[in-house]
Parts: sequence; C-alpha cells; structure tokens
Amino acid sequence: MKPIVAVTGATGLVGTALCRVLIDNGYEVRSISRSAKAHSLPEVKTFLWDPAARTMDVHALDGAETVVNLAGENLADKAWSKLQKEKILESRLAAAQTLEQALTTHGASVQTIIGMSAIGYYAPKRVQIDETDAAGDDFLAQVCQQWEAAQTKMAANRRLVLIRAGLVLSKNGGLYPKLVGPMKFLFGFWFGKGTQVMSWIHIRDLTGFLYYALREENVEGVFNGVAQEPCSQEYFVRYICKYLRRFVLPWGIPEEVVRVLLGDMSQLVLTGSSVSSVRLSKSGFKLKYPYLYDALRELARQRSKY
Repeated sequence: MKPIVAVTGATGLVGTALCRVLIDNGYEVRSISRSAKAHSLPEVKTFLWDPAARTMDVHALDGAETVVNLAGENLADKAWSKLQKEKILESRLAAAQTLEQALTTHGASVQTIIGMSAIGYYAPKRVQIDETDAAGDDFLAQVCQQWEAAQTKMAANRRLVLIRAGLVLSKNGGLYPKLVGPMKFLFGFWFGKGTQVMSWIHIRDLTGFLYYALREENVEGVFNGVAQEPCSQEYFVRYICKYLRRFVLPWGIPEEVVRVLLGDMSQLVLTGSSVSSVRLSKSGFKLKYPYLYDALRELARQRSKY
C-alpha cells in the first residue's frame, strides 16, 4: 500500500513540482483544492475545500501520514492594495485554520506537518541571517509571523517542519520569469541601487528538501530554504545577462520610480537579506544547485516542465 500525502496548494508552482517528485517515488498524492478541475498530473486525486468558509472534504486526510501546506495568495501576482494585502494574509491563516479543524476529526493517521513560510520573515540585513534571528516589522514579516504561528497551532503535537523559502528559481512561475523576461529580448537592469541581497533557491532543491523533510523523522523545526550563494541584485542581473549574452544597463531603475510603478510591492525588489543555509546542510540534505552558475545552467537546459 502506498504512503499517502495530502497537499494544499498542489496546483501552484511548488506544489505541482512536489507532486511530481512524490508520485515518482511511489506516494499516493491527494490535492486539497478550491476547484474540482482535475490536477494537471492525472495520478493526483482532488478533494475540495473552501478555506474562506472554513470548510473541507475531511476524507482527504483519511490514512494520510503527512500534510504539506503550500496554500496562500501569490505575493507577486497583483499590486498590493489594501484589499490584496488582506487576501495575502487571510488566505494563509484561513488555510491553516481549516486544516486545524479537519485534523481534529480526521487527522489520527497524520504524523507530520510540513509548512511553508518565507525569508520575508527577517528584517533586511546584509550580514548573514540564520533561523535564530528576530523577525522584522514590515508587512511581509508580519504575514510570515502570523502564518508560522497558525501552522504551529495547526500541527499540535505532530512533527512540524517550516521552510522559510527564498526567491524560487523556476522557468514556470514566481518572480524569476518577471526578472528574466526583459533580459531575453532587450537588456538587463536592476532595481534601485542593486546592492540589495538576493537569497534564492532552485525549485528542484526546494522540492527536494520538502521530500527529504517528509521522509527524515529527525528533521524538525524551522529551516531557511536557500542556496549557499546569496548575491546582490546587480550581480544576479549581470550574471544572467552574461549567460544570455545580453546588454546590461549601467544603472538601476531609481527607487522612486519603482515605488510609483509597484507601490508597496516594491518591497519585493528593493529590499533583501543574506540568509544562511547552514542548518539546511547540517540536516543532512545536499543542495544540487548551491551556486548561481549551477542553477542558471540547469534552467537553461531544462526540458522537463517541472
């Protein structure tokens, strides 16, 4: 009998890639989704929920050993209006609270909870940050703190792994295509001074660690999901343009212009932190793409959709 994993956010960028990994390794995967539409992977069975109404088909948890919670409004999809900020926070809290309710009635078999967070938890710093550093006080930091608290409460006495992910490098979504898109056809540029630090992770390393954490019972607590090579945004842009053989503008887009164009969302590109991956490595997990060169080379030759 196949071990069962229930996944929220299974149709998203990370969720779809994780489902592929789990299926390839002999797991039964259940997607907990707001849409009855079949998952893009035919092996995945869909169970409905409506986090806003705190309702869910609790049978998604029957026999499941692990729940992976990836649900939440995409940070980079829309401008951060007051309403959108509320959606970003509420979507995360509602998902955790709905799962918490379901786990009380149908979670007897669930031993492990794996949840997501983000390095936006930390205040922007150039000195390297580890998991013991204090949280920031801006919007993203507040979201991450409440998100993690809700998932900790949801997990109750089960093993809990929380992953504070950096910028996920994938051709299929997230911030990376938005940053790289203009470079493919025109030229490269950075935002503001370009000195802001980018801590990133290749999507295959992120899903690899999610799978590793699922299997290894000694892995528990908070981990920074980042590669070994944080870099400045200017370095990141110059490196990609060199790889793509594109021209780089000798200056960045002024911060004032970025703030007018993106509003509060400019926080995503105008701030950054140097985040440590030491605890990730000490857990026994080995990054396949620890350096930017390795990650970009893999993305350039990547044929698989996932």
